[in-house]
Amino acid sequence: GCALYVAGPVVASSGNQVATVDSLQNYELTFTMELASDWSPGGGWHCILHIGNLDRQRLPGLWFHTSQNALHVRQSQSSEWSDYGPDETTGEAFAAGETYDIKVVVQNNQMTVYVDGVVVATDSGSATYTTSAAVYVGDPWYATAAVTLSHICLKEIAASSDDSGGSNCVREYENDRTCGSHFFGE
Repeated sequence: GCALYVAGPVVASSGNQVATVDSLQNYELTFTMELASDWSPGGGWHCILHIGNLDRQRLPGLWFHTSQNALHVRQSQSSEWSDYGPDETTGEAFAAGETYDIKVVVQNNQMTVYVDGVVVATDSGSATYTTSAAVYVGDPWYATAAVTLSHICLKEIAASSDDSGGSNCVREYENDRTCGSHFFGE
């Protein structure tokens, strides 16, 4: 199940808070993104989705790149202006009126960004998280992307991707006896 699920469709707009969620250290964020018929790349940073109560809280944040036809994805590393993530994704040229499946996975401080199931960026950093974080489809701090989002799901995943449950298994919680692909809370 999803720790956060917003069925949508939600049209992005400035400061459009759609939910509140406790952010996660290891997570999978997925959503469907439809670009408006008048969408065009560049022209500044345009916010798609932002989890966090402040501009500097990016748990994560996704924008269209200020000048490239690409996504800009950031994950906070501390409470202040420290974040990591791909400055711009590669290999996907977005087009007006088209629909894309977006997935951001952060696991063991490694970020992987997918568009339509294809890896378009990876990065690594350290982790931070917060409780009661706002979920914005279009944040209050940046111009808004001309997009409509659906099926927004934020899901906790295990720290280890090892499915064998072997000795290199990482336990999230002291009493957790499962590993690999187990989703907590299910």
